[in-house]
Amino acid sequence: MNDQGEIIWIRGNRVIKNQIMAITESKVTEEKNSLAICLDTILKFKGVPRNTEEYLNAGKNAIEILAENLPNVKVVDLTGCPLDAMLYFTNQDIPVLATLNNGEAILITGFNQYQVVIMEPKTGRLYKKGMNDTAEWLEENGNRFIAYFE
Repeated sequence: MNDQGEIIWIRGNRVIKNQIMAITESKVTEEKNSLAICLDTILKFKGVPRNTEEYLNAGKNAIEILAENLPNVKVVDLTGCPLDAMLYFTNQDIPVLATLNNGEAILITGFNQYQVVIMEPKTGRLYKKGMNDTAEWLEENGNRFIAYFE
């Protein structure tokens, strides 16, 4: 539950696998860094096409950008939560934004029993990575996650 008493995560109601098929590969360009691409992808998925690089250049952070452009959802900073909790959101067809120590951003867009589907703008790839390896990788990077709920 969050600080307003709203349920944002329920243990045990996750299916065995899910992938947000509408999210496809996208690569960093000279004009857009990985965070802008991840934010653009989330907004486009919600039917709100934007160029978030302009928002980032104006000094806004990811939570502010998502909250401003998605007024009908609650954007939540889930830093410190484990990967397993983030898969609840992906199970609900909600992409999860993760930021890494090197400044790059990725999206978690799917999972099955053994793997997590990651959209990584730095490489321009959408790929599967082992569940344990992904959990360890993201934990080493501070488990910095942002998601939303309706």
